[in-house]
Amino acid sequence: MIIVQANIVFSWRIEVTSKNIRVFKGFYIIGIILILFSLFFDWYSYRIRFNNETIVLSTFNLFDGWKQSISGLSNVDIGIEDTSIPLILNLMLIGVAILSTYTVLFIDIEETSALGKHLRYAYINGAVLLLVLFYTIIFPIMYLFPQGLYFPYLHVIDSEYGVTSIYSVELGYILQLLSFPLLFPYAFTITFFSIIISLCFFR
Repeated sequence: MIIVQANIVFSWRIEVTSKNIRVFKGFYIIGIILILFSLFFDWYSYRIRFNNETIVLSTFNLFDGWKQSISGLSNVDIGIEDTSIPLILNLMLIGVAILSTYTVLFIDIEETSALGKHLRYAYINGAVLLLVLFYTIIFPIMYLFPQGLYFPYLHVIDSEYGVTSIYSVELGYILQLLSFPLLFPYAFTITFFSIIISLCFFR
């Protein structure tokens, strides 16, 4: 068992001292930045255009929920239920993302000698990855499909009435989606090997 543990630790050191881990860290930081930016852009829009003019517009933002307008008049009901993601989830995502960024920049989690002390930080990185996956999957399932809204994009033209309906994900959701593959290499590597080492070495 001691030999197996030593081999695991040795392999871990080889892995984390390679150039790959530094590249993964760079991607991870970019992914965190995309997450934070995604919170301040709309995630979805539904619009109806007539004679090249938008007459109905409904947008979804993580903090404001659905905002609707007809011909420039705000807060008009156009049949979309006013639902929003709980504020506590958004604050949790922000908090975990900021804490994770701190650990990546200022704490060398991948140092085996400090793994026992900093193991919880490795799990925080994994939590960020799971939260992003949760948001990208739950958003269309809970906030779009029940309202009959199409995902990710649909352009419908009614030639008889000259009306165009456009259903589209917006920049906020796209940024959140792009963050996942950037976060995955570092978060998965750190979390996966931390679990293995904690089970084999620190029990």
